[in-house]
Amino acid sequence: MGFLLRFIAWATPAFLIAWSIHGSYERAIAAMGAGLAAPPGAQIELLDLELFYPFDLGVYVALCLASSWAAIARRVRAAAIGLPVLVAIEVAVVFVSIKALMAGGDSEAVSRFVDGIFRVEGLVAAAVVWLVLLGRDQLPQLRGHLGR
Repeated sequence: MGFLLRFIAWATPAFLIAWSIHGSYERAIAAMGAGLAAPPGAQIELLDLELFYPFDLGVYVALCLASSWAAIARRVRAAAIGLPVLVAIEVAVVFVSIKALMAGGDSEAVSRFVDGIFRVEGLVAAAVVWLVLLGRDQLPQLRGHLGR
């Protein structure tokens, strides 16, 4: 229960920060992904974005800071390592999504794919990066609790 309370305590200010920058942050990530996906000599302009970024970064930072079983220096280092990884994943997802949309095919299926990937990617990526850098320390204890 303590981890959950610490997570909520860190996630609340992280959400407020993410909310205050989300519009400009989404446009910046979208521009990077679109720049990579655009054919040579062309430009892609994206309108009406709903990427759910940078809320995943806030969740990740909150997970790191709430991980009190690790020393604060290790938690900060995990956040510093993981944030650029998550940003790169965000750009990659935008790139893949634009390429999928440009490929054509069943437009409804592609649209569902793109919508679905944007809805879950950030939180899944945040959880996986946190598990790799900090959360795995707690997996043996969790296994012990579940086995009872």
